[in-house]
Amino acid sequence: MVPGSDGTISDENEAKKIADKIGSSEEETLEAMELGHMYELVSLDGELGSDEDETHTALADYVGREDEHLEEVQVQSRLQDALSRLPPRERTIVRMRFFDGLPQTEVAKRLGISQMHVSRLQHKALERLRQFVRED
Repeated sequence: MVPGSDGTISDENEAKKIADKIGSSEEETLEAMELGHMYELVSLDGELGSDEDETHTALADYVGREDEHLEEVQVQSRLQDALSRLPPRERTIVRMRFFDGLPQTEVAKRLGISQMHVSRLQHKALERLRQFVRED
């Protein structure tokens, strides 16, 4: 039995008539009828909550809002793009310093350069990043 307007077996007879008219199988028609009844539109202005609940809100209050983290994703994307534009050595220094949390002395030791040189390259890399982010 297909749930229909009255939920009776007459819907199957109706499906056979429709199937014959449109040149479809009865099974396909019954499936279409079932699927058609699965959609129940809800108004965005409809109130959510029960009658006992004193706080009534509309579905529209929860749908269509801007994601709170969208700006973070956009900033992260711009930063990743800017980082990819840095020369490899500067990119490595920025990653080690700010993503891995290493002190300049450790970065210097790993790269085989002086701490002072790391400081200069880091400063240069940060200036470039600022410039790249402003351009975008």
